[in-house]
Amino acid sequence: MSFLDIKILGLDELTADIKRLRDGSSVRWPKEILDQSGEMMADAVRSEAPRGATGQLANSVSVDESSNTRRVTVNSPYGRMVNDGTGPSPGRYVRAIGKRIKTGIHPGTRANPFFDRAISMVSSRIYGLVHRKVYEYLLE
Repeated sequence: MSFLDIKILGLDELTADIKRLRDGSSVRWPKEILDQSGEMMADAVRSEAPRGATGQLANSVSVDESSNTRRVTVNSPYGRMVNDGTGPSPGRYVRAIGKRIKTGIHPGTRANPFFDRAISMVSSRIYGLVHRKVYEYLLE
């Protein structure tokens, strides 16, 4: 299983600072920002995941919610192998001859880092979302 936690560092402290600066203010946008950024990241992972015949890898992307973190998870059993790649098989050991058989071994698969591509694709949009929400709030 592959996963990525999204936690915007300093968001709670910024919210507390804004509340101290403005009398009677109520700030509700941190959860909204986390929800939107989690969905943006999940959509990016879905779009970057390689499409097989069934699309199981892209369909297994989900967003799990905790108090101040969103975890984007690929629940497919082979998600990590696709993202990280696999090494070659060492061959089967035959005890009778005391050696490994090199014929018929699997050469391994190349890594397809779709999580990294999704992060680089979405990170600037998430930062832009945070800046826009802070700016809109300060203009109220």
